Amino acid sequence: MSKSKKIYQYTLEGKLVKPWDSISDAAKVMGCNESTIRRVVNGQRKQACNFYWREAQEWIDNFIKYGTEYDPKDVAFKYDNVEKKLKEIPAVKQEGPKILFIDVETSPLLSFTWGVWNQNISTKDQLISDWHIITWVCKFLGEDKVYSDRCTSQEMLEEDDSRMLLGIHKLLSEADIVVGHNSKKFDIPKLNTRFLMHGMIPPTHFKQFDTLEAARKHFKFTSNRLDFINKALGLEAKTDTNFQLWKDCVMGKEEALLKMQQYNINDVVILEQNYLKIRSFIHGHPNLDMYYDDTTPHCPTCGSTKLALVPDKSFYTQAVKYQLYRCECGALSRAKQADKFEFKKKISAIPR
Repeated sequence: MSKSKKIYQYTLEGKLVKPWDSISDAAKVMGCNESTIRRVVNGQRKQACNFYWREAQEWIDNFIKYGTEYDPKDVAFKYDNVEKKLKEIPAVKQEGPKILFIDVETSPLLSFTWGVWNQNISTKDQLISDWHIITWVCKFLGEDKVYSDRCTSQEMLEEDDSRMLLGIHKLLSEADIVVGHNSKKFDIPKLNTRFLMHGMIPPTHFKQFDTLEAARKHFKFTSNRLDFINKALGLEAKTDTNFQLWKDCVMGKEEALLKMQQYNINDVVILEQNYLKIRSFIHGHPNLDMYYDDTTPHCPTCGSTKLALVPDKSFYTQAVKYQLYRCECGALSRAKQADKFEFKKKISAIPR
């Protein structure tokens, strides 16, 4: 393709930024490699410098392949309609909350360094490649189906995770509560970063339950790693692997990517086991009773209606007391209404 041919620059939202007289002009101003932009224009890559580039101003066909449900030949589909499609959540909602277990695996950073300890790495000169999502896995509590996606070999080489992110974005939007191990500080912030970089809207609101946070707050395991805790509790453990797997994934090896996905799936399976084992001990768990529309009391921890009154024991605050109940899952909860009783006033004599 001739360098002098006019090209058009689009944002990740599909909005026209400006026309350029040539690829060389655009590359010089944007700080991109000319060949990188040329590959985007020719359809060999999806984006360059966080923008899309096309020869024609009316850009409709082959915009982006966000999963199999969006036909790139559908001329009615534009990126502006993604927000609408993301909101297409099933109208029939199951009784109670939808609890989603998640885990993601990311690529490592690549950089030049002069040592192996306490290095100050410049993002301007020493950082070769930034991280991105390699694979993600989700599973709803009470369902056997596991949802997962991973980068292809080509996508790994191009460091392009845009295609696979819409799937987990939609699942997060369907969830009422999201459960992960260190998900508050790792998985969710990592996903939000990639959503933002690809011009996606935020998922709809959900509460979070972090099993790592719960382990640190309520227990004293020798290690708070998911693998260690599960072994200590007699549950299934993580799949054995090493850093070579991440290196092979970065190189785009298909066998390694498949193995990474299986490793990721196992992490979510054992995460669910961990959650079910420890949840009855957790104070501050999202109140599941709030997600039911009936008048029957539900366990705030698991949602069960099989609650038994704890005899000769009450829950006291500074002013009132409540009846105490224990669920079949082992968790304790209190009645919604306090018992009515009168306080006896006790007045101490003031010494003179």
